[in-house]
Amino acid sequence: MSSRYDAASNDQIAIILELKCRYHWLASTYYTWLGHRCNDISVSKDADDLSLEYLDVCLEILSEYQQLCGEQSIKTPHLVSPDNRHGSHWASLSVDVLVNYKQYLLSTAVVSKNRQAFHNISCQLKEGLTPDIEPLSITEDQKIELSLLGAELLNRYKAGKEQSREKTEELFNDFILAHGVHLVSENNDERISHDWEVAISTSNGKDVWGNVWSVIPSTKTESIEQISSALLSNPSIMQVLSCSLLLSEGDTQPLLSIYSQLITFALESRARILQSSTEDRIEKGNMMLLASKYFVDKLTDKMSKAPSEVHHKLDDDLDEQTLHGIIQLYQNTFSVEHEIQTEEANDQSSKYPARCDLFHSASRLVFAVRQCRGLSTEIKHSVESIYFVGLVKAFVQGKIEFASLITSVSDKRLKTWQTQLNNKATKICFIANELAELMSKCTTCIDSDGNARVSHLMKGLVGLGDDWHDQSESLDIAPLAQFSESLLWFWKFMSNRIDATSPSENAVKDRLLVSVCATMIALCGSPGVSVDFASSKYSPTNSDYFDSDNSVNGVFLPDVSVESELQHSKRTLTRKYCQLTQCISLAFEFSEKAASRDGCYPSSQHGPFLSLVAVRTLSNMADEIFTLFSEDIWNEEWPYGARECGSTLDSVLSKAYSSIYGFSLTSQAQNNDSSKSYAPESIMAAAQLFRSVKRVYNKHNRRSPPTKAFETMEMALPVVEENAVSKAIRGYMFDADKDVDAVRFSRVDTPTGFPEWVFSEAQTGIGASDEDSSCVEILRRGICRELAKCPISHIGSDEPEEGNEGLSEERESTQRYELNLGRKFRAVIDDLSYDPRNIENWMVLSECLGFKADIICDRLVRENDPYDTTDFRPPMKPAKSLAARSLDELHEIQSSEYTRRNWHPFIGKDLSAYMQYPWSNLNSLRDCSKHVESSLSPASESGHESETVDLQIWREIESIFEKGEYTSWANAWAGMFVTALRTMRMKALRVARYLAKKKLGKMHPSEVCEDIGTALYGDLMASTVYGFPMQRMSNHEKRAIAEGTKYYFEEAIELSKSVDYASDSKTESWEVQFMIGKCCEKIASTLRDEIYPTDDCPKKRIYETMMSEAIQNYSAALGDAQKVEKAGGGQDNKNGGSSHGSREVLYRLHATRFKVLLSAIRQAADDFGLAEMEACRISSTSWFDDSNKLQTSDDDVRHKTWDLYVDCVQGLASCRKGISYFHRAAYRLAQALLWAPAFHDPRFCFHEGSIESIPPFKRGRISELDKDSFAECAANVIGSLFDKKRSHLVAVWVTTSAAPPPFEVLNDSVRKYDALRLKYIKAFIDTMVLCKRRDKIETFLSWAVSSSQDIPGFYEASAMTFQGGNPGNSLLSGSGFLTKVQRAAMIALAKMVLQDLALMKKDGINEKARKLLKDDFKLSHNLFLRLNSTPEEILRAAHSNKPLDEVVAFCRCYLSIQS
Repeated sequence: MSSRYDAASNDQIAIILELKCRYHWLASTYYTWLGHRCNDISVSKDADDLSLEYLDVCLEILSEYQQLCGEQSIKTPHLVSPDNRHGSHWASLSVDVLVNYKQYLLSTAVVSKNRQAFHNISCQLKEGLTPDIEPLSITEDQKIELSLLGAELLNRYKAGKEQSREKTEELFNDFILAHGVHLVSENNDERISHDWEVAISTSNGKDVWGNVWSVIPSTKTESIEQISSALLSNPSIMQVLSCSLLLSEGDTQPLLSIYSQLITFALESRARILQSSTEDRIEKGNMMLLASKYFVDKLTDKMSKAPSEVHHKLDDDLDEQTLHGIIQLYQNTFSVEHEIQTEEANDQSSKYPARCDLFHSASRLVFAVRQCRGLSTEIKHSVESIYFVGLVKAFVQGKIEFASLITSVSDKRLKTWQTQLNNKATKICFIANELAELMSKCTTCIDSDGNARVSHLMKGLVGLGDDWHDQSESLDIAPLAQFSESLLWFWKFMSNRIDATSPSENAVKDRLLVSVCATMIALCGSPGVSVDFASSKYSPTNSDYFDSDNSVNGVFLPDVSVESELQHSKRTLTRKYCQLTQCISLAFEFSEKAASRDGCYPSSQHGPFLSLVAVRTLSNMADEIFTLFSEDIWNEEWPYGARECGSTLDSVLSKAYSSIYGFSLTSQAQNNDSSKSYAPESIMAAAQLFRSVKRVYNKHNRRSPPTKAFETMEMALPVVEENAVSKAIRGYMFDADKDVDAVRFSRVDTPTGFPEWVFSEAQTGIGASDEDSSCVEILRRGICRELAKCPISHIGSDEPEEGNEGLSEERESTQRYELNLGRKFRAVIDDLSYDPRNIENWMVLSECLGFKADIICDRLVRENDPYDTTDFRPPMKPAKSLAARSLDELHEIQSSEYTRRNWHPFIGKDLSAYMQYPWSNLNSLRDCSKHVESSLSPASESGHESETVDLQIWREIESIFEKGEYTSWANAWAGMFVTALRTMRMKALRVARYLAKKKLGKMHPSEVCEDIGTALYGDLMASTVYGFPMQRMSNHEKRAIAEGTKYYFEEAIELSKSVDYASDSKTESWEVQFMIGKCCEKIASTLRDEIYPTDDCPKKRIYETMMSEAIQNYSAALGDAQKVEKAGGGQDNKNGGSSHGSREVLYRLHATRFKVLLSAIRQAADDFGLAEMEACRISSTSWFDDSNKLQTSDDDVRHKTWDLYVDCVQGLASCRKGISYFHRAAYRLAQALLWAPAFHDPRFCFHEGSIESIPPFKRGRISELDKDSFAECAANVIGSLFDKKRSHLVAVWVTTSAAPPPFEVLNDSVRKYDALRLKYIKAFIDTMVLCKRRDKIETFLSWAVSSSQDIPGFYEASAMTFQGGNPGNSLLSGSGFLTKVQRAAMIALAKMVLQDLALMKKDGINEKARKLLKDDFKLSHNLFLRLNSTPEEILRAAHSNKPLDEVVAFCRCYLSIQS
């Protein structure tokens, strides 16, 4: 045709030009299509260039055609297609059309150009990327290039531009072409939680979409992953756009607008496709639906991250109408039943999202809108309202469909019917859950003027605007009525127990229970939009009030009879709240069995859904009731007129709280047995919980609130910086100054190192700076105060602690108590930061520290033996003369002994670790060790580790652990724990004393001084100095502590008599005087070796002075105690222990007199005379029976000594006669009877102890000397404590009264209990040896073998097994109470065997002796086996100490039999 062009006619030329134009046009469109579809970027760009080239030729030909023919266009209607080809350039070709089309191609070429540019940059970046070694480095030039690239694409596709739909279609089709297959294969909505708060905060989209989620990256990390991927050879436009913005660190918020455009386009296209008649319309429609869901999730993800990335208001990129449109389109899609059925019938429907998945995405979007700080409140409320209204309509429609299915005549046994029922129930549950979640968070509020502020949800439902008071005529309550009717229908359906139902229906009822009841409860929290009875002139009566307080009828009415509009409004709201409270109570009671049910519910991270909705609704109602009555919401009592309603409300709240948090507030609610508990979902929820607890446990309720409630509230409080007062108090308490004596022995009123300024500091509080700061501050103070008041036993979690694996029950329970003490300690210190003048808190602080120290002391094996055989019975040989010294010499020697070398009270930079970590758990103790070590290892500038004394001590202790000596290692730390804790306790007590003496608190100073004295005296127990290493207490330190104790006890008595203090003193003077006497005894015992007075130096010894003072105090205490008992205020426990009232004082008085006499007669002959005269002077100041005083004259010292001895014995015997289980009196009386011959004749050497050694007229004065020997007499007394088998071996108990005196406090400890038992047991064994009652000892040994292990012994043995250590079952390796008891009995039996062998050797062996030898051999063999030791262990024990009597007896018996 071209060859004939020159000869052709005009008509022919016109035809040729038209064909050439159409030919070039088709070539241009072909290459355009190829450029948009090709995966190879270079081919795509070449195709775009060819397309423009052919289009230019086409324009030239078309211009020539127009000049020739005069026609403006070439008609091509056959090229138009509604599906693929639409637009003016397909219907006809003209210069104007093609020029516009060329502009379009030029703009699409921008995409190719940018795609190629991005590809080049990504290749450059990929070349420099080293995985897992160096981060991706982007140059500034590359950032600028990427930023320009992203800006150009944004400018092309952002909404508001011309031809936006075509460009959106281009963008959408490009995405589907690149990623459509991956969307279908990787979509799975079941991977994500239905708790949107959890899903949005923890999910990154991959949980639903897999790897396809990252093709449009949301973070810079995902962009780097995309660049690193080999699949990025031909990126989609969205990939290029997102990666460019993220890598260039540009503003990504405009993506929100693009996402919304894509969602709208996808849903509108889907609707258009489904209306067509093509065969693949379902497949294409589902793809559109799937893509829309993807972009909805992207939009949600982007909005959820907006709070931390806000660059400007999101309203610019995401308008209200767009969000409305998305929500509405999704709800419409969800509601189209026939489409769903069609899709379900399609074989490929499983690849595409189900109806519930679409609603899940819409729900997550609404939640993201609510949480997004970049959107205005108006938009948030508007979106929520649209969503809520749609949910209500869907719920009403769902109820209709559900009811239709239930009442259908279908065979309910068919699987098809059951599947339909389950599907509809699933739909109803999801919608109801969403409704309950929304309504429970958006309840009605009451203004200060008494008007109801209805939530935006209800306004949207009934068609009201923001200014709804002026729109009463537009009120449309039909949706609300339909909604309520639907809920009531489900209520009746679930509560129907009369009509026969299928198992499937019963299962569905159970599924619906939580969702429907939660929705009903939430709906009750939104009063204010129902029809007002005033419009119908309805006059309420008392029957309309579900409240027993009739005052509610007139609570707002003045004396006038006319009710104002405001009063009527308040009265109506009060009535509504009363009725709604009853409705909630009924609904919750009906569904209470499911109150703790977990599942796929909203807000599941905050607790069981039903209970959570009830708590939200009722808590808000409670606040509004107080507001309605114009009262403070923090009040602890309900307003008069709403008390019955409030009581019901709190009762239901308690049940709901029990399901969420695991504790009960009222007797009607049971504690939740579930181990799972939750934290409050917000500070407001924690504040509402606090107010509820305070209302239930108001001043009329004597019970203590559960501590777990306050610990739960504490979890919601924000972490804040510690205030200056708290820092100062902690700095004082935790100061690790090693001069512990400065704290212990100081007597000044002002505590050394304490910042007194805290007492005058006005606390403005600490807390957040936002609008909730006031609530936070009130809540924080309230929690601190309540936790500080809670009993120690109530503090702490029942949940197992970490590191408890393999922990014994004893260690675990002790650890729990230690942790509770730590929590109590922290709670009290927190409260002191608000009120540092609170003396009670300082006292509680000292108690926490003292209790923990006592716990540790009670679990350490006592090294010092409380029993001395030579003290209990006369020795076989006379006493040797001791080197007496002057008082100055004695002081000097004792001071030199007190110098502590290589002893350290504790290590560490502060003492907080000793309260933070439990000692009883060795794993925790290891953590404590590491914590202390980390604080002691600073690196110096030279790079060498700073060697400190503390660090050296730590290494020394650590070396013990590395040797596997775990018991010694634990004991080393125990000593430092005790010293640190006691030091902090004394600091707290000294602050309390300062406050009390300055009259800055409510406690009387005498009580504080009494506690200080008791604490100091406790340091004297067991005569052990704790710290590292633990050692025996020197006489100098013992005297110093006793003198300090005496000072504070004397100060307590003096202050108790003062009238300068407003509060009454609770100090009982006789109890404190009793303790002063004991202090005097302690002081005197340290100076017993002072030289006796002579004519040259007639001054009394300090020993005599102090012992005389002790007896005087005991006498005064006895008189006062007897007066108190006569007045009816005494206490006398007849079951053992230390609660014997005045009888305890009586015993102590005469026991002390006896000890003074005993000390004198034990002196050597050189000092005996002076000692005896001194003892008579001391003991004769107080008599038990004055008739004994008249027996002899004062000049006859020997006879007077006997009289005093008899008087003491009679006093001790009277104590035992009054209380048969008075164990102290029994022991001391048995001791006194054994020493009777020595009191008769000090030159007497004890052998057999015949009773005849004392003349009858002298021994007749002592009724207990009624046996053949003194040993038998003593055995009769001490044996009363061992009259039968007991699990604790001896008749000794620990008893504690309600208000224990200091002496009882000191005796209420395991270590004191074990010390007393060991002393009595050894005395009993010695007495049985003297009486040659071997059978009694053997019986007792069998009791001891079957007795339960003592606590210190258990801790010693269990520590050996730490980290796989050897338990050491040998009796020689232990040193606990039970081990000592068994060894004492075994040694006594072995010695009796050795005595038998010695007697046989002397007298020879006859038939009787032969039988005895055989019995002795059996006994000694049994004793040897009881050692449970290998020969090597026995050899080591014999080398380290004296030979073992059990082994010696066994060997000698064997040799005797052999010979």
